[in-house]
Formats: sequence, C-alpha cells, structure tokens
Amino acid sequence: MKAEDISCWKCGTPLPPDTPLPLSRRSKCGHCKAALHVCRQCRFYDTSKNNSCAEPVAERVVNKEQANFCDYFEPGTAAFAAGDSTEAGKSREQLDALFGIESRSSDLNAMGGEILSEEEASREKLNELFGIDKDKKK
Repeated sequence: MKAEDISCWKCGTPLPPDTPLPLSRRSKCGHCKAALHVCRQCRFYDTSKNNSCAEPVAERVVNKEQANFCDYFEPGTAAFAAGDSTEAGKSREQLDALFGIESRSSDLNAMGGEILSEEEASREKLNELFGIDKDKKK
C-alpha cells in the first residue's frame, strides 16, 4: 500500500506520497491535524463488531478517534465517511427521515457549498422567508 492511497479518516484528504509508512502513533493529517494512528483510520474498524474492531484479539480502545498503541493497526483506504458517522448522528438522520425533515448535512451555502451550522441554516431560512438578501445586509 502507498501513502497516497490512504485518506484521512476525519477530512478525507489523501496523505502526501512522502508520508512514512507504517504510520507512527504521532502521525497527523497535514490538512486537519487529526491523529492518524486511530481506530477510525484502521482497516479493522467495524462498528458492527465487538469493541468496533474486526480483529478479535486486539485490546479494547475506548476513544476510537485518539492516537493509540494498537499492534494490529493497519491503515484503511476507505476510512473517510462524509457526514456525521457517529451513532447519535445516524440516529438523528433516521429520526429526521421518519418525520420528513431535510437532512442537516443538506444545508449547503449556495455560494461556497460548505455545510452550515444549524444556527446558520436557520438564519438563512428566516432571511429567505422574509425576503432579506444577505448581500444587501450590513
């Protein structure tokens, strides 16, 4: 496996080709500075398994997003999952779908396409409702 085949679990940025492999415990993403030697980056990370790990003899790691010393760590190539991948986030999306509420991640700013916070999205909806053009505001 080459470093450029690996993308950061948090932001999805591919690692630079000169990144030394295997990843050390102190390896960080050059873009978002997230630790890379974490369970979320590992190819064995699987939330459907006990302790979220497909490696049955690996020691339990409580914080899956913090650097650890796991001897079974192997960087996964598909670690990045866009959107909220936490259990709470998945549950929230299921409830939103049940009640017909648009996904929070679909609140995109038309200009830049970035995901808006809940407060910003609400403010934009109010401005749209009252016909306020944000470019004309001070």
